[in-house]
Amino acid sequence: MVVIGNKRNKKARNCLPQKKRRQWNVREKLIIVHYFENNNRNVCGTAKKFNIQSKQLRDWSNKKGTLLTTASHVAKLHSGKPAKYPKLEDDLFAWISEKRANGNAITQKIITNKAI
Repeated sequence: MVVIGNKRNKKARNCLPQKKRRQWNVREKLIIVHYFENNNRNVCGTAKKFNIQSKQLRDWSNKKGTLLTTASHVAKLHSGKPAKYPKLEDDLFAWISEKRANGNAITQKIITNKAI
C-alpha cells in the first residue's frame, strides 16, 4: 500500500491500493489473443480493455502455438525443474504408494532415509 500525505496525521493520509497480481489460465489467454488478432492487432487498446500490460499481450501472442497445444485449465506452461534422479523418484513413488496402500504412515524423514 502506498501512503501519501502527512505521516503524523492519520486522518490526512490517503491510501492507494496497489494492483494485485493475477494468474491467467490458458483459456483466458487464448480469448484475449483472439480478441487482439480480430481487432486490427491493437496492442494498447486490447491491453487496456483486459487490464493487462502490453508486453504480456505480446508474449502471449508469440506463444500462441504453445498455448493451443496446452490444456485450457493450466495456468503455467512449464511444469518446473526436471528431476535430477528420475529413476530414484520413480522407485520412491512406487515404494510410498505400496506403503500407503498397506495403511502405513509415511513421514518426510522416512522418505529421506529410504532415498539415502
